[in-house]
Amino acid sequence: MQTSIIKHSELTKASYSFRWDAEFFDPRVLANEQLIQQRNSCLFDELIEEITGGATPLGADYPTQGIPFLRVQNIMQNYIDLSDIVFIKEDDHKTLLRSQLQKEDVLLTITGVSYGKSAVVTDDVVGTNINQHSVRMKLKGINSFYLSTFLNCKYGYMQSTKHIIGVTRPALDYTSIKKFIIPLFSEKFQKNIEDMVLKAHAERENANMLTKEAQTLLEKELDIYEWTPKKQALNISIKKHSDTTQANRIDAEYYQKKYDAILKKITSYKGGYKALGEICHTIEKGIEPGSKYYTEDGVPFIRIANLTPYELSLSNAVCLSNEYYKKNKKYQPKQGDILLSKDGTAGIAYYLYDEPKAMIPSSGILRLNADLSFIKAEVLAFILNSSIVKNQVEQTIGGAIILHWRMEDVYNTIIPILDKKIQDEIAIKITNAHQSRQESKRLLELAKSTVEHAIENGE
Repeated sequence: MQTSIIKHSELTKASYSFRWDAEFFDPRVLANEQLIQQRNSCLFDELIEEITGGATPLGADYPTQGIPFLRVQNIMQNYIDLSDIVFIKEDDHKTLLRSQLQKEDVLLTITGVSYGKSAVVTDDVVGTNINQHSVRMKLKGINSFYLSTFLNCKYGYMQSTKHIIGVTRPALDYTSIKKFIIPLFSEKFQKNIEDMVLKAHAERENANMLTKEAQTLLEKELDIYEWTPKKQALNISIKKHSDTTQANRIDAEYYQKKYDAILKKITSYKGGYKALGEICHTIEKGIEPGSKYYTEDGVPFIRIANLTPYELSLSNAVCLSNEYYKKNKKYQPKQGDILLSKDGTAGIAYYLYDEPKAMIPSSGILRLNADLSFIKAEVLAFILNSSIVKNQVEQTIGGAIILHWRMEDVYNTIIPILDKKIQDEIAIKITNAHQSRQESKRLLELAKSTVEHAIENGE
């Protein structure tokens, strides 16, 4: 049994948060704070010159262009991901002066299951804005990159966990954030952390550049580079009854002209095309064990939230028991497989470059094994993440509350069979991009572990 014996004076100090519960005084939390206090340290409040949150414009009607608007999913551990960025209007941006980002502001996510993530504002996102689920902090007397790295490491994150309140929507308030205990190391040490983080950023930018070059190669090969379907005066599609019977759909959304236009481009490609079901040896669903089989430790259970086109994140994955894994080992992905989401955010494809650790994918994730005589597996994953497939997913996906991509539609997804030379060129670029992302990840992890080591053992 773990217990904490707390003086009445300590309870009084904690009264600012009205937290006298056992979780607030968890022995691990107290040990964490005591360890930090053995070093030179101060309260976060002493380092914050300004702290403010953003707001979502009324109606949240995001235009297709405008001022980039960062949401929780864009703020990662020590970097900002713009792959799923939305925009707000210039007029809305002007009304949100307090949350306009300035260089070297530190961002911290404060609500939901993704609380406690921190990143520094770099040149590429200066002047953008944030919503109410994050705060921006202007600091004094401390290196922003070091501070952000500390907030992301286990000793910083544990303080976010200590102060979080709420069950259905966990949240951190400003008063609690200001009570974080921050270790203060030398300027040289802090600068070394900054150098690691900036090197990681450079690797990520290189990866993004290579990915964009690969995308351009694909679009030029398919004759869709800088191409958009022609707008019609009247957006009307005339279809035969046989067309609706074959598609088993009669709704207007399915028959938008833009879908016909992109499909015509793919099917007229000189190298030909095939349905996804024809170029994969296997397309198999994962399994849905149910929450009763979740455990604190064990084998990661991979859900769609763990999947991105560039990363399979296990850090926030729930676990299944080793016994359950042994009984269901047939669902274990292998090196060279593609993991493809089919529910919720459908159409996310991740190629497994290396032999993965023990894991089990959920039923919302498909495991694909490509026939390499048609297409390189990594190139197939790249095409699955491209606009030509996203359009097909958008057309065929259905569901009112949770979106589902039917297995029949997955099998019938049209894939161009690219010329081998183009495949090789794309494969080189996306493989090098993957290596850069892996190096970026390694450097960010090294920065965190360096801060943790300094807290535990000194500089």
